[in-house]
This record gives sequence, structure tokens and C-alpha cells, in this order.
Amino acid sequence: MRVSEGVPTSYSGSLRIADMLVILLVFSAALFLVLAGNGAYAGQTAVVKQNGSLYSEIQLARNGITEINGLKGAIKLEVLNGSIHVADSACPKGLCRHWGWINGPGEAIVCVPNKLTIEIKNGHEGRFDAVTY
Repeated sequence: MRVSEGVPTSYSGSLRIADMLVILLVFSAALFLVLAGNGAYAGQTAVVKQNGSLYSEIQLARNGITEINGLKGAIKLEVLNGSIHVADSACPKGLCRHWGWINGPGEAIVCVPNKLTIEIKNGHEGRFDAVTY
């Protein structure tokens, strides 16, 4: 029997550019999945201050609802997948509920009637983001 022509019988051992691109793509996808997992928000916290003083720190890695006693009544903060928002508030107009979800360092929600601020911190404050010359 003859081996059909056009079918290689041995592998030369060298990688082509397309092979390297596929390997790079697979490695990048795996790295993204690892970083996007539960540990991606491990260093981020929501710092809750009332009247300028620290009231609480909420880890954004843990989903759940936290209730805070504000000056005008209870406030419920919901954490979901590294983001936080005001789910319910007893303040007169409830404008803080309309701020929506925040998740980036430096983003904040303010509830003026309760004199409350919720700000995202990532644990790297005081470090440089970039240096230019």
C-alpha cells in the first residue's frame, strides 16, 4: 500500500508564525479568565464615611447586602461582582439610589441628607499609576 501523496510523514519541529499566534491567544485567554475570577476584586473595598469619619469598609469580593444606619434612616448597600450601589435609602428624595453601580477606584456615591459617602479604594493609593518623562 502507498501512503497518499500530500500527507506529511514527519514533523519538522519548527513553529510557524500562525502556530505562535494561536499559542499566544490561548495563553492570553487563560490569563484573562484567571484575572476575571473571584479574586479579581480581592484588593478593592468600598470605604463608607459618615460626616467625614470612617463608618465601615466593605470588601467588594463578597456579594451581599449591608445595612447602614444613616442620619435619616437605614441605607442598604448591595455588592455584586465587584460593584456596589445603594439598593434602598430612607432619605427624603433617595437621589443616592439613582447614582447606579460603581466599581472603579476613585468612584463615589454621595447621600447628602445622611452625610454619607461611599468611595471605591483599591489598596494601592499613594502609588504612581504611571511615570512620564
